[in-house]
Amino acid sequence: MMTSIILPKMLTQKGPNPGIINIASYSALRTTPYLTVYSSTKAFIIQFCKCLLAEKYQKNVIIQILCPLTIYTSMTKHEKPSYFNPSAKSFVHSALNMYGVVQQTTGYILHEYRAYLFDLLPTSLWILLTYARVNARKKYV
Repeated sequence: MMTSIILPKMLTQKGPNPGIINIASYSALRTTPYLTVYSSTKAFIIQFCKCLLAEKYQKNVIIQILCPLTIYTSMTKHEKPSYFNPSAKSFVHSALNMYGVVQQTTGYILHEYRAYLFDLLPTSLWILLTYARVNARKKYV
């Protein structure tokens, strides 16, 4: 809805390329038990952006998809900020540095490394690791 309102105005702008940054999630790229609805809606965002990019590729509009892994926020209090789990402020700074560089990114260099390694895992092993993580988090709930 917002895109259909703003995009026509963006296409008529003069000057530097306007852009759209949509936040998806790495969970949209893998089979993720217990996050069915969340990962499915994030997968929609990825597909929406790819289709929008195909429609507007000849125009000077940057469309970027962020697919981060875990970011420390008030919702993830059980995990402290670290190199692999940046604060929201650190993540935003890093993600904005990637603006216009690539169409799809995790937005944070250490997330890129983790995503690369995770992508090497077979789906069955990824699912087992997800179950283990969920069970480990149950003690915090």
